[in-house]
Amino acid sequence: MKRLIALALCAAMLFSVTAFAAEHTNIAVLCFSATDNTWGIAEKIAAATGADLMRIEAGIPYTADDLNWHDDNSRANREQNDDACRPGIANLPENLDSYDTVFVGFPIWWGTIPQIIKTLMEAVDFQGKTIVPFCTSGSSGISSAVQDLKALDSGAEVLESGGRFPADASEQDVRDWLNEIGYAQEAETMNRIIITVGEHDLTLRLAENESSKALLNWLSDGPKTIQASNYGGFEKVCPLGVRLPSQDVQTNTQPGDVMLYSGDQIVIFHGNNAWAYTRLGWIEGKTQEELRDILSGPESEITLRLE
Repeated sequence: MKRLIALALCAAMLFSVTAFAAEHTNIAVLCFSATDNTWGIAEKIAAATGADLMRIEAGIPYTADDLNWHDDNSRANREQNDDACRPGIANLPENLDSYDTVFVGFPIWWGTIPQIIKTLMEAVDFQGKTIVPFCTSGSSGISSAVQDLKALDSGAEVLESGGRFPADASEQDVRDWLNEIGYAQEAETMNRIIITVGEHDLTLRLAENESSKALLNWLSDGPKTIQASNYGGFEKVCPLGVRLPSQDVQTNTQPGDVMLYSGDQIVIFHGNNAWAYTRLGWIEGKTQEELRDILSGPESEITLRLE
C-alpha cells in the first residue's frame, strides 16, 4: 500500500515534507539481498525518496554455503555459470501499475546481476517504467549489470547512471547519488532527533515508519534522558522505559545505524552486528572512527530531544 509522505504525518508527528517533481511521486524500491548488505542501501533509498520498499525473497533462501565463491560447485557459482538459470522468487510483486519509477537493487555477482534478477525482470511487467539500478559490490562496477538489465528488454527505460555502493555506504552517500540523478526528496523540516552523548551531539535522521513516529511523539513534551551502556564492542544500548511499535527484520547493521531492539531499547551502532531490529534511522555526518570514539566512551546516560 502506498505511503502518503506529506501532510498526513505533519501536524502530530512534526513531519513536514515538501512534494517533489510530479514525475517522481510514484516510486517503488525492489531489492534482492542475500546477506542484507544491499537491503541496507535499499532502506536508505526508500527513506530519502519516500518510496515503497519491497524485498525480493528467493524461493529457496541462500545459505552461507550457497554463497561460497571459492567452491566451484556452490549454488551461486552454478547459477551464474548457467545463462538459462532462473531461480524462483517467493514473493513476486503482483501489481506495479501505480509506480512510474522502480529502483531495482542487488549485489554484484560475478561482475553482473544475480540470475534471480533476471527472473524478476522477466516475470514482472515493467512496460513503460523507468528502472533505476543500484547495487552493492566490493570492487566491481555496475556498468555490466546495467547493460545486462537493458538486454533483458523488459519494456522499461533502464537508467544508465546506476548507483554502486560498498556495504557500509552512509545515508549521505546514498542521498548524494540520488541528488545527482534527481530523485532525492527535498524537505523543509526534516525528521531529526538530537542524541547527546557526553559533550557530543549526534543528529539522528529518522526512517519513515510507525516506530520513528512514536519516538517523535514520545519526545514531543520535552527532552528525555535515559540510561546507556556499551555492549559487544560495537554498540551502545539505551533502554527507553516505554515500548514503541516494532516490526523487526533480520539486519546486518552498519556504523551509524540506530535501531529499536525488543520494542523498548534504542541501539546506536559504531560497528557491525547481525540481528532482528526495527530501524529508527541513521546518524548523519560522522565517520566510523568518530562514532567509535563517541559511543564507546564511559557515558552511562544519553539525552534525546527534537531538533
